[in-house]
Amino acid sequence: FCANWRVMGRNTRDRTPENVIEELKEIKYKFGINSVVFLDDTFTLSPKWVREYCEDLKRRKLNIKWGCQSRVDQTDMSLMKLMKESGLVQLDFGVESGSEKILKVLGKGGAGDRTSQIKQSFKMCKELDIRTLATFIIGNPEETREDIEQSFQVAKEIAADYTAFYFLTPYPGTDIYNMAIENKWLFCHN
Repeated sequence: FCANWRVMGRNTRDRTPENVIEELKEIKYKFGINSVVFLDDTFTLSPKWVREYCEDLKRRKLNIKWGCQSRVDQTDMSLMKLMKESGLVQLDFGVESGSEKILKVLGKGGAGDRTSQIKQSFKMCKELDIRTLATFIIGNPEETREDIEQSFQVAKEIAADYTAFYFLTPYPGTDIYNMAIENKWLFCHN
């Protein structure tokens, strides 16, 4: 479902927290911009980087509101609290499904109960008064009506500020695309 790594590659171009904050400082004072959204696929990929960024942002007192995307398995209360203190107002999570079976099919399962992680992350956001966006995908391989109902139930339980349901799109180069070709779910013209 996610093709970003196919388009952008798997390597990341790391900038220092100081470099990012200098840019924020420039857009604030030069253009009057007081809020930003980071569109990194996973802003919290390096908790160490995020902590440095948040501490520096707080120290400089820029008073910029910001939002980003994260993963439910990369959140903890201390990090989220620090993010909130530095100006975070919204966290977006790709929940994908409320069905453990479908999460495993999508490679999002792993050890433990993923839906518990989902619920815990949204609970922490509510406790910290951080707005949330939850995105779900419908039309996954092996998905049944019951799996979709489980997604609807999880969406109701987590009560995100914003919820979006999307239909699965098998982008070329993704595992889902290859699976769709293999199973003749797509008609390709050569």
